[in-house]
Amino acid sequence: GLLGVSRDVSPADLKKTFRKRSIDLHPDKNRAPDAVAQFQALREAYECLSDPASRQYYDTYEETWAEMKEYEEKHLKSFQRQMFQQGGRVYMKNVEVELEEMFLGEAHVQMLHQSFAAKLLGNFPGVWVLFFGNPHCGPCRQMAPKIKHFAREVASSRDWLRVGTVNMGVNANGNLLDHFGAATNTIPQVILVAPTGGTGLGLQSRLADFEIFDRGRDGGWAFARRLLAACEQLRDSAVPELRAVSGGGVASAVAEGQRIAAADGGPDANPRAKWAVLVVDDSNAAAGLVPVFRRLAQKTRHAGFVFRVLQCTDDPDADAHAASVHACEETE
Repeated sequence: GLLGVSRDVSPADLKKTFRKRSIDLHPDKNRAPDAVAQFQALREAYECLSDPASRQYYDTYEETWAEMKEYEEKHLKSFQRQMFQQGGRVYMKNVEVELEEMFLGEAHVQMLHQSFAAKLLGNFPGVWVLFFGNPHCGPCRQMAPKIKHFAREVASSRDWLRVGTVNMGVNANGNLLDHFGAATNTIPQVILVAPTGGTGLGLQSRLADFEIFDRGRDGGWAFARRLLAACEQLRDSAVPELRAVSGGGVASAVAEGQRIAAADGGPDANPRAKWAVLVVDDSNAAAGLVPVFRRLAQKTRHAGFVFRVLQCTDDPDADAHAASVHACEETE
């Protein structure tokens, strides 16, 4: 990290290192384009590690410690109307209660909440395994150990794969299920979210591109192997991004893609292959096309076609933006 300290660093050494690094990274001295962001990240890292409670969350969850801390401290609480009796009189009162969570302390499981799920899902481009359950649901409690085992023994060693859980007993989390439509009306539910393929189309396209995993009745390693196979198939079906060429259109982008494919020498290097390019923007309509195109590519992978996605987006790089918009205009 920016502080460059070990897990067992003492408070005194942490403070000393922070002071030194804050001088080096201060925007008045640091001339990097992202100097302000670096300095802010340094301060946040120090504030986290200097607070014992926050540091404990960081030791467990690392980069998602802030979201996990917010989840446990803020969202695992609710108010219930309870009946009380005093002096022969009965009245109702709102009482704060702690909600149960089946995955607390699981370092390789991201507990998601409506308030920050978009950030975590959008920041990771690989395959997500999402488990929807409720601690008060018997089948959900039976399923939870399988998900924990898969996260610890399988997903933790694969940088393209993450496991997330959604506690349906927590307020507002029902909205997360709404993204996946009528297919997820029952719990427990395991949903596999497809990877982005490098297109960076954002959360809308990701939530539009998912598959329902058959939970089955197997357990332990048999369940883990079956789930891993489904995740690998989904990973391999991702359609790569086609880079826009500055000053060129779709044809130029395809030509550059063919040059790269030939240099790599992979299955897409066939000079006789026909290239199918989906040109999209960041609209919801485009998001709905991505899963259709991915499934088409998966079914016709060995039929002499090469599939790519070319995105039109508001890129802060003026040249790249001009190129992608030019590419889109040529298709109209």
